[in-house]
Amino acid sequence: MQDTPGRGTEPAADSLSSSRGCLYIVATPIGNLSDLSDRARQTLTDVDLIAAEDTRRTQTLLAHLGLHRPLQSCHEHN
Repeated sequence: MQDTPGRGTEPAADSLSSSRGCLYIVATPIGNLSDLSDRARQTLTDVDLIAAEDTRRTQTLLAHLGLHRPLQSCHEHN
């Protein structure tokens, strides 16, 4: 652990990659699934888990892309 002035004790920089994940916010198309950007497609391809407000709609998008990723429901009521 490193002591950072004003921030308290934090993990050393070399251990961050193994102890912390990364959150990506990806805007998805409302209508035409083909409107998804190349960057959004690549991000969805690279991640280990997808948290979505509506997993049914997200599953449709993933099927369109030919991707199989674990989905976690993430909305106001859970």
